[in-house]
Amino acid sequence: MSYISPVFDVTKYGAIGDDSHDDTNPILAAVDAAISAGGGCLYFPRGTYKITAAITRTNFGCSLTIKGDGAKISSIKQYTASAHGLYFDLGNGNVQYSVSIFDIGLIAANTSTTCGVAITLAYGTNQGSSEDNVGPVVRGININNGGSAKGWSMGIALYTTWHAHVTDVYALGYATTGNSTGIYIAGGTNIIVDHVQLEWWNTGLLADKGSASAASQGLQIDSVQAIQCGVGVQINGNDWTGSEYAGGSHTLSNILVDSGNMSGGTPFTPNGIALRLEGVREVMVTNCYFLVAASGSNPIVALVGACECALSNLQCFGSVTRGIRLSVDAHIGSNNNLISGCFFRGQTYEVVCDSNCTANRIYGNQAASGQARSNLDNDGSNIIGDAGGKQISVAMAGSTAVNIDVDITEFALGKKPSSGMISKADFYEDSPIVGGYDFVNGASTKTNARFRIYMASGAALPNQTRAFNISVSP
Repeated sequence: MSYISPVFDVTKYGAIGDDSHDDTNPILAAVDAAISAGGGCLYFPRGTYKITAAITRTNFGCSLTIKGDGAKISSIKQYTASAHGLYFDLGNGNVQYSVSIFDIGLIAANTSTTCGVAITLAYGTNQGSSEDNVGPVVRGININNGGSAKGWSMGIALYTTWHAHVTDVYALGYATTGNSTGIYIAGGTNIIVDHVQLEWWNTGLLADKGSASAASQGLQIDSVQAIQCGVGVQINGNDWTGSEYAGGSHTLSNILVDSGNMSGGTPFTPNGIALRLEGVREVMVTNCYFLVAASGSNPIVALVGACECALSNLQCFGSVTRGIRLSVDAHIGSNNNLISGCFFRGQTYEVVCDSNCTANRIYGNQAASGQARSNLDNDGSNIIGDAGGKQISVAMAGSTAVNIDVDITEFALGKKPSSGMISKADFYEDSPIVGGYDFVNGASTKTNARFRIYMASGAALPNQTRAFNISVSP
């Protein structure tokens, strides 16, 4: 008994691979032969295979493998505007099958406008291919524009897939292509994306909700570089309201985003955002390097209606107003997040919490030498603390009382008195405070407690942002 899938060599069906002869129909004939045989390997020997329409089939009941001799040795070259490259949709009900693609290049050759999507793998409209099925694998792929053409509108698109793995991929967009995306994931679950380099896309990697009931879940994104992209990585959920199902449980690590000399505007709008998490929960982001060259109001990292996320060990560089911004979406603020161990250079504010963003904990971060260290809490309910001293700003309006709670355990790290107790005398403030400060829940000394700085209500309270410094004595 043979355990090797039958091989369908496209040259045996009339494909030439000389970048001159139109190989569209011979390749489709090889695809149909593989499907009729119940699946197999579609093989592209060394060559450049010119196509003028998409290589596509839908609603078929078998697994396919598409393989070349190397990403820069075997290539499929699309010459028709808006036409896709490889497009396979197994359809609803075929969750036990998959399509995997290895060691091949996809080139967009149209010089007047963009081609479609280089690689699309889908499973109809159902959420997920299957919990217990081995999903599609995309590995060893080179996606580019041939050096002078308008490129692809999208590099790789995965729709409602489970257990997919995208790895060892280089995807190049085009500098004047608006709204383009390197890798697009809609409604995916348990998908791994690693060792990928994305260049010159409006958005490098976008995980979208797909539909109201199909937010992406359990993504693992590691060792991804987004170079010269308007937005490096963006993950959208379902505008979580606390009871509504939302996308989440993602892990993002070792991501490098370098916007280079991007100046913003067309085609990259918005630009200068390295990471955007919107309407999601339970996302862990760690060990990332973000460099944004453009200046402006966009933050380097944006949490929009994101809850229960943990951000640590991020390097944020760029002359923008905000390093990390927590804000609200249509339903909820960014609440219950942890931001710690991050380094900032060039921003006016390291971390900004907008109004209605509550119960966030921000501590242990560091700014570059000589840079004013400051966080802005426009809600007044977040716990902000850093070892050795911190400038904290708060927006005060009219006669509304505002409180700031500072976590002493983190704030005084390494500077506790020998007795183990912390006294109010161990703190000082170097600008006037309207109201005063004290330990939360009273008492003059505490071992583990929160220190409250409060702005008393009253008509004389200025309508402005006030900054003051709180430090711990050695």
